[in-house]
Amino acid sequence: MSDQEEMAAAKLALIVRLVAAFYHVSPVKVASIGASGITLLAQHVSMYIARAIAEMTLQEIGFCFGECQPDQVIYAACLIERRIDRDAAFAATIRI
Repeated sequence: MSDQEEMAAAKLALIVRLVAAFYHVSPVKVASIGASGITLLAQHVSMYIARAIAEMTLQEIGFCFGECQPDQVIYAACLIERRIDRDAAFAATIRI
């Protein structure tokens, strides 16, 4: 793993831990394949934050989530963006 990949993994691990703590779910489950329910929401929020706020690449994010494809990261980020646009209470939990 290159230095850049290690730094990206560390950055995303921090994001996942913080989001998992907020939603009261396991960080291991958030970062795993096959998440569902509130854990899936936490996974999508983590991907959104990694992309929109931490400015990580699609490949970096996908690699840290069980090597998911870039289109899956885009889909997750778009879901969260739409929810932010239509749900002010939810948006308040995401915006920095």
